Amino acid sequence: MITFNFITVSGNFSSMGGGQTNTLGGSYSSMVGGQQNCIEAGLSFIGGGGNNIIYGCCNAGVSSVIGGGSLNQIGHGPAATYCSADTSVIGGGTFNCIDTSSSFSSYSNTIAGGNFNRVCANTCNSAVLGGHTNHVNGNYSMIGGGQGNIAQNHHGAIVGGCNNTSSGYFSFLGGGASNTVNGCNGVVVGGLGNSVSGYYSVIGGGSGNGVFGTGCYSGVFSGGSNTISGDHSAILGGCNNTVAPGTSFAGIFGCNITANMSCAFHANNFVGHNLPTAGGGVPGSFFVCTLGGYNYVMMN
Repeated sequence: MITFNFITVSGNFSSMGGGQTNTLGGSYSSMVGGQQNCIEAGLSFIGGGGNNIIYGCCNAGVSSVIGGGSLNQIGHGPAATYCSADTSVIGGGTFNCIDTSSSFSSYSNTIAGGNFNRVCANTCNSAVLGGHTNHVNGNYSMIGGGQGNIAQNHHGAIVGGCNNTSSGYFSFLGGGASNTVNGCNGVVVGGLGNSVSGYYSVIGGGSGNGVFGTGCYSGVFSGGSNTISGDHSAILGGCNNTVAPGTSFAGIFGCNITANMSCAFHANNFVGHNLPTAGGGVPGSFFVCTLGGYNYVMMN
């Protein structure tokens, strides 16, 4: 054991560059400098900063890195009680944590920077690139940045935004605020307060739009307060439109429309110029038919 300037090196084959009040207890590890940094794990590295710590058994192959910053943490202590966070990296920032628990380890995770970001225990191969208070709790998942975003299932991605939640497998959130993706392979590109719980479904943007559990393979592309509960259906835009449950292959463009007819496109008005008023008998041709005071565009 070597102690100098409140620096303690007790790990075998380990080295300390300088700094003050640093502790290096892991074997085959190194620390360049900084203040009050600590390495308890083997095969690990801290570049500098202050109050950073890498937990783990002194002779175990944790192989983790903290580049700098302050109050960053890899693993959880004490090592005799908690599992380790192997082969993980925190680049910098403040109060970032790659966590473990007494029952679950984590490995091959990255927090590039930012503040108060966290990769939870029992997570592997995931990353937070930056931002503030972003949490990843699923394997092979990523948060690019933003604030208060949560990726809590496997193979999910949130690029940015605020208070967005991705909990479906293979889901994607581009940005915006308070958007959620619960359905597998679901996508919300942006907007405010949009929700996808149907499988293989998408919301492009707008606000208060939803594709619900039975609305698989469906999409809302813009507008506000539009909802789809039918499969293979689409709302192109407008507001307060609904594709009813049990309706399939329906389309809507307009406002205050409820689609309960399958294989049909619904709109408030449809304008066709110079259409004949009777069928001409040519397959695929359109004509206008008046029924009950309403004009309908029909096809031969």
